[in-house]
Amino acid sequence: MTTVATSSAFKTLLGVGKETVKGTPVAPVLWLPVTTYQPKDSFAALLDTASRGGNVDVYNVVQGVGMSEYDLGGAIFPDTFGVPLAGILGDVVVTGASAPFSHAMANTQANGGQPGAWTFAHIDPLNANPNQQAGMQFAEVNMVLDRDQLATWTAKGIGYPSAVAASPASPAFSGIVPLEGWRFAATIGGVAVPELLHAEISIKRAGTVAEHTLQGIQAPAFVFADEVSVDGKLTFVAAVAGTQLNYYLTNAVLPVVLTAVRGAGAAQDGLTLTMSKVNYTAAGKGFGSKYITVEADLKASGNTTDVGASGGYSPIKATLLNAKPAGTFA
Repeated sequence: MTTVATSSAFKTLLGVGKETVKGTPVAPVLWLPVTTYQPKDSFAALLDTASRGGNVDVYNVVQGVGMSEYDLGGAIFPDTFGVPLAGILGDVVVTGASAPFSHAMANTQANGGQPGAWTFAHIDPLNANPNQQAGMQFAEVNMVLDRDQLATWTAKGIGYPSAVAASPASPAFSGIVPLEGWRFAATIGGVAVPELLHAEISIKRAGTVAEHTLQGIQAPAFVFADEVSVDGKLTFVAAVAGTQLNYYLTNAVLPVVLTAVRGAGAAQDGLTLTMSKVNYTAAGKGFGSKYITVEADLKASGNTTDVGASGGYSPIKATLLNAKPAGTFA
């Protein structure tokens, strides 16, 4: 019997660095605790079908332009979740003279509305050196807040094809624990809503694309981040007055705020999601539980309240509290 060598997936590490020039790789400075990280390189297969008199369909396969994609996610850690949030929103304003620092992230109007890019370094036991993907642009960031689970996130992105990089400095992770879903509290229309059971919020740049040009290279000339959209779903224990359902029936425009803060002093951390202009686009009662629920789909509109330093319009402002100083995510 031949012994098959194996490598442990649990030894996989993900380091990230904020690029100064998009597409120019940098060494990782932050290490993300993730449960999912799936990088994928994609090259176009160009088929040579020119007839040579043989009864075959293809004579050569030529490699065309390339790009990379990735899926990643895990629990929400208040000290590192700023990477996907800043990566998809782009405008970061930091306040505070000492910890805890407040990192308020909104849709950027700077640089033609383009958020900054990140370099990802994927380290696993199969490679002596990490696979590095530069120019990575976030295309979506999804959050799930549930009272029975840790708060979690998933994301998708697009960037340049992988390249082998030098070994980085030793990974370092903080002692911060992930945020608990139950810790989030909601206000809707300026009123506390204790009957919220479950929330899903998605920030997307759905048309994000890697564009290639005729300049003699396989990698993208640039990765273009499309316009921002924010959608979600809220599930409530149905109140006697049916307030949430009535909001849908009357097409009410509402501020929705989801906040989790824990700790005190310099150790305080948390996350606040503020959407100042929300409509329910669908809503209905649910009868699959022992009690009646109301499920509402939401759409956050661009507004001038949830903006950052670059102004304009933003459908959401995401604010992290942590001990990370200014410059960590921007």
